[in-house]
Amino acid sequence: MVRQKRQEGVSPPPVVYVFLDVDLNQPAPEGHYWISLHRKILRYREGEVVEEPLQSIPLFLDPIKNEFRHKDLSPDGQYYYYAGVSFTYCGRVGDASSKPIVLNSLYRCKFSPDGRFLCGYGGGEEEEMIVVDCATRRVRRLATPEYPRDTEDPNADYRFGWYPDSRHIWYQEDVGALDYHRLRASKQDVVSGRRWVLKGRQLDEVYREWALLDPRYRRVLWGWIITVPSATLPVNRFGRGWSRSPRLRILNTARGVSKCR
Repeated sequence: MVRQKRQEGVSPPPVVYVFLDVDLNQPAPEGHYWISLHRKILRYREGEVVEEPLQSIPLFLDPIKNEFRHKDLSPDGQYYYYAGVSFTYCGRVGDASSKPIVLNSLYRCKFSPDGRFLCGYGGGEEEEMIVVDCATRRVRRLATPEYPRDTEDPNADYRFGWYPDSRHIWYQEDVGALDYHRLRASKQDVVSGRRWVLKGRQLDEVYREWALLDPRYRRVLWGWIITVPSATLPVNRFGRGWSRSPRLRILNTARGVSKCR
């Protein structure tokens, strides 16, 4: 049990903190370990935050050599995503009878705001954008973005994200340009597959509209950081915070330029 000091004030309600991680308490075959959903309750008692661990939920066996890279839970808490260098998993939380979807490569993904889809890119030498329908377990290729492979920057990856309607995604292909007006980006319907190039105001909104800047549904890399004053971040049951404060600041660390919204 871990105790952390907190300022005196009105006692908040208990919060359930949930996260994916290795579970060394579960016996596993040689060369593997269990990935489980770990849970704990955070309570405020007598001026301190007290953590009360709950029983973990085993999800799947993972080879030890599959070095971890990314993980997430859907907004409704029904599905999980876990990616390593060799395998990527997507499955339903708490359904022991259902094996996860296994993709034989590293895929960098984000859940849609409604939790229905998991979308991202990966696949090794010829990387592709894919979408997973979590309920039906259907995996479809959306596109093969053109990506300059001559860069040695490990953080030079695609930027992509969800629109609030949970049906459309946007993705950027020209990772080298610092001015987004010089980038090539597309919008695609994940159901019909229809795709078109973003220009003008449609391109601007990807980098300026508040609804498209939520980091839960957007992959932002290569020097772009979203910063929010820590005092405004609420704690939710998935251990992730996001603020509706108007003091959002987008900082391009590569150029040292900030743009406030």
